[in-house]
Amino acid sequence: MSSSKLTVAASIVVYLLAANCAQQPQSATDQVSSVPTPSPKTPLRDVVSVQAERVEIKAGGRAEARVKIAVADGYHINANPPTYDYLKATELEVSPAQGITTEAPVYPPPVKRKFGFAPDELAVYEGRENLIRLPLRAAQAASGDVALEAKLRAQACDDQTCYPPREIRFVIPVNVR
Repeated sequence: MSSSKLTVAASIVVYLLAANCAQQPQSATDQVSSVPTPSPKTPLRDVVSVQAERVEIKAGGRAEARVKIAVADGYHINANPPTYDYLKATELEVSPAQGITTEAPVYPPPVKRKFGFAPDELAVYEGRENLIRLPLRAAQAASGDVALEAKLRAQACDDQTCYPPREIRFVIPVNVR
C-alpha cells in the first residue's frame, strides 16, 4: 500500500474514533426522572431532577403544590435569590390552566458553601431535599384532573465548573374536587 493511501486510511480511522468518542450535545429541555450518583461521565441531564406531588384542591379554594428538586452528590444549583446578580437563579415557572392560578413560589432556604472559583460563600441548593412550595387558587376551576405545565430553570455546577443553564419541563398534577 502506498504511503498516501496509508495516510488517508489512518486519517479515516482517527476521524471515526473521534466521532464515536465525542459527547453528544445536550438538549436545553430535558425531563429527568432520577438522579444517580454522578461519575466523570455522567451526563448533565442526570444531575438535577424534579418531582411534583399530586395536589388536591376544592373548587373555589386554595392549596399548595410541592415541587421537590434533587441535585446529585458533588453538584449544586444556585439559590433563589442567588448570591450575586450575575449568577443564574433557580426559577420555577408554572402556566395557569383551566381556572387554576398560581402565586409566587416559595423557594427553600439555601445552604452557604465556599467554592474555589468565588471569593465569598455562595447560596446554593444541594442534595435531594429541596422543596419549592407553590400556592394555588382554584377560583374558577371545574371539578376534575388538571395538568399544570411547569418548568424549572437551573444551572448545575460542581466545585470547579458551572454548566450551561437549562430547563426541565414537568407537570404538576392537580385534582379539583
